[in-house]
Amino acid sequence: MKKLLIAAALMAAIALASPSRAIEEYLPNEEGYKWQYFGFAEYGHEMTLESITRNTNRTIYQIEGMVEDVSGGEAQGNLKIKLRYTVTDSCLILTHNAPLMMGADFLSMELLRLPLEEGATWTQTVTDEEGNEIELFCEIEEETDQTLTVTYSDTRSPFYHYMEFEKETGITTFEKLYMYPEGNFEIGYTLFRPERY
Repeated sequence: MKKLLIAAALMAAIALASPSRAIEEYLPNEEGYKWQYFGFAEYGHEMTLESITRNTNRTIYQIEGMVEDVSGGEAQGNLKIKLRYTVTDSCLILTHNAPLMMGADFLSMELLRLPLEEGATWTQTVTDEEGNEIELFCEIEEETDQTLTVTYSDTRSPFYHYMEFEKETGITTFEKLYMYPEGNFEIGYTLFRPERY
């Protein structure tokens, strides 16, 4: 009897630790999916979902792409994009190697966390490329049948990220506050949808 109880407890723990289906709904479900984004000051980038690996306790999405070179070949730096989305039992984590992608301000970041409902909040501490730690207050500001709108606000400055997510698609809109000595302003990008034109 004791062994049966232990086995049942282990099975329950495994079930609880399974990747969140609710979060997976906000990502594409087929390899080869492509995103094309355009935004501020002729910015653009393209990405492809290279692989989806489903494990017992997490699902990993490997994504590769390129930032568009609008300089005619004179741009300096690494234009390549390598992203990883990891879905756990409670959150969606973004890690990346994408130095020139707009919005790649933090080495790792929780994009979504359960419960996925309007008004839900959480805090997280992220690290920028210079090693500075920043505390973000995160809130799901709006929820519809197909979309989520989330803000990630620095608790010590006006800086923020804003993202819109759509089921089976991922991020459709990104916005951030660019902080500059001469004045702050908003920049961002939006998913290009040729079927809507």
